[in-house]
Amino acid sequence: MKTLTVNQILTRVATAVGVGDTSVSDPYTSNEKMFVQMRGLLQDAGDELVKLYDWEVLQKEESFTTSTDPSYPFPADFDRMIPGTHWNQATDSPLGGGMSPQDWQYIQNSGIVGTTLYASFRKKEGAMFIWPVQAGIEVIYEYISRDWVESSVGVLGDEISAGSDIVLFDSALIRNYLRAKFYEAKGFDTVAPEKVASMFFNSAMATDSSNKILNFGGARREHPLLSGNRNVPDTGYGS
Repeated sequence: MKTLTVNQILTRVATAVGVGDTSVSDPYTSNEKMFVQMRGLLQDAGDELVKLYDWEVLQKEESFTTSTDPSYPFPADFDRMIPGTHWNQATDSPLGGGMSPQDWQYIQNSGIVGTTLYASFRKKEGAMFIWPVQAGIEVIYEYISRDWVESSVGVLGDEISAGSDIVLFDSALIRNYLRAKFYEAKGFDTVAPEKVASMFFNSAMATDSSNKILNFGGARREHPLLSGNRNVPDTGYGS
């Protein structure tokens, strides 16, 4: 995947739309009206793309071991969880959840003993709440980060701060997405640029990660080779 700096994106999109002075050496700091508007639109474009798809470049992993605290804060760059990735490494079993408010209130107030084979979680108040409240639960999960920009010294963030910042999205995707937003903001005809942006968006999604194997046999979605509870061992059977 090819990436570009903020200045490279601004210059190439400005050249494509044919508006303003494209010879500016640092478009990000330029006071020219077109570049002022375009860098704001670029920030909006990046923020929107974070929300629209679970891009591989934004996927991260978090882990912690519980103490006797009921809740654990999310990472500073946390945007949303990736469903189905929550695991209790201490028991080699998935975490239950995310629990609904109704289920959470039930286990808190029904007198259920605070021990169970499967630990569960609920996302609320900007943190992950774990039940039962006990030490030693080894939690691991994956999430989508908000950070789509990388500075020239390798610092990740979700706000553009310099023209040298690298935008982590595919260059063709972000350029065409920004061009479509620029046409819309200017009141130009957006049919053609939005069509092109949609084409690159779909292409980026299709090539972003390995495609799933389609199963038409009706089998359950699980990890048959990874589950010791469901598989016969490689050796020792029949003896």
